[in-house]
Amino acid sequence: MKLGLALNLAAAFFSWAVANLMLAPVLPYIKAELSLTPLALGVVAASFGWPYALMQIPVGVLSDRYEPRRLVVGSMLVLFFSSLAFAASPNAAFLIASRVGIGLGSSFIFVVGLKAIEIYYEKRERGKAMGIFLSALSLAIIGIGAIVPFLLAVWGLSWRVVFALASFSALFTALLALLVFPRGLLSQRKADGPARHELVPELKQVVRNRYFWIQNLISFVVVGSYLGLFYWIPSYFVAGGLGITLGGVAVSLIGVGSLVGSAAGGWLTDRIRRRKPLLIGALLLYSATILLIVVVPVGASLLLLIFPAVFLMGVSSGGHIVNTRLVIEIFPKNLAGTALGINNMMKFLGLASYSALVGALLTFGFTYQQSFLVLLASTVLSLVMSFLALETAPSTEEGRRTRQSEPPATLARTRPAEQTRLRRPGT
Repeated sequence: MKLGLALNLAAAFFSWAVANLMLAPVLPYIKAELSLTPLALGVVAASFGWPYALMQIPVGVLSDRYEPRRLVVGSMLVLFFSSLAFAASPNAAFLIASRVGIGLGSSFIFVVGLKAIEIYYEKRERGKAMGIFLSALSLAIIGIGAIVPFLLAVWGLSWRVVFALASFSALFTALLALLVFPRGLLSQRKADGPARHELVPELKQVVRNRYFWIQNLISFVVVGSYLGLFYWIPSYFVAGGLGITLGGVAVSLIGVGSLVGSAAGGWLTDRIRRRKPLLIGALLLYSATILLIVVVPVGASLLLLIFPAVFLMGVSSGGHIVNTRLVIEIFPKNLAGTALGINNMMKFLGLASYSALVGALLTFGFTYQQSFLVLLASTVLSLVMSFLALETAPSTEEGRRTRQSEPPATLARTRPAEQTRLRRPGT
């Protein structure tokens, strides 16, 4: 396996996570320094999600036309300069503008990373490369929770200095990509010839499938509320008198739980054919953890309940893998990329919406727990919707019956040979 390339992709995903999620522990410091309302802070957090979401379809097109090396280097440079601008921002307007830049730079990493793994690795190597690539997110969350509060509270560094120092990970990744990534056109494109995509017909075929929108709603709610809540956890701890250090511990526990949940989710989806029971189980766990966070008031005497809750919240993220597999398996291979782009867009529209919504509720006088009730209600709705999801396992009676009863207009129009077996693209 090309270990250097996999580590470079992981470094890019790590830089993505740091530039995006490091906002969580520094929010209380930004609020104090710039005298911002929770609504303004929510808009700052949300301003990452809108450009990220809207870029997903263009990024898919660009990843089919340009080599990953150019896209990784370009996106990392945008991420680096935008992060430096964020660290130097004098007011909310500059914070929002720089977060938009961070969103634009970050929008390439996930899709281009998956594309690079598919192109540059043999099929037997892709699982390991994918594991290295995706593990960077959990490691970044753990590092953010463990290191950033320590630098802020113990060493007394300014949040601006911490953010500026962290931005250099993106610059290092860009320079590394110049050395590690293969030059020239993609070997697969040379061998197979240019891929032919009819974007509008493909989009029509994807968006007409009603089951696809069930999965999109689940992604919007679950990933959006998960990341939206993540931003506010440290501020919630500070408001409860526990301090930023314990808030950082909570963030790290989310990262540890995410690492466990992702590994478990991947293992279970490879071994259990039926997807709906796994999805419903993950959503039940996620709903229970949000309920616990809402019911249990933050306080030193209740940390034994709060810390397990945020850890299990991270574990429940394994359900994201199941939902993504469902999105892929609803469609034939030639439409899966388009479907994933739209689904990823919905996730970050959810992030932007929930981040701003919680900030607005806090500004209007609601407590943190009352504001989190919106997340709980939405999660319960997504749990109900999961019972309506399409069971894609071809060996199940439900899967066969559902496909036979689905009107042709809502199913992707594919060749009969492609309709006999829905499978995941080689990644």
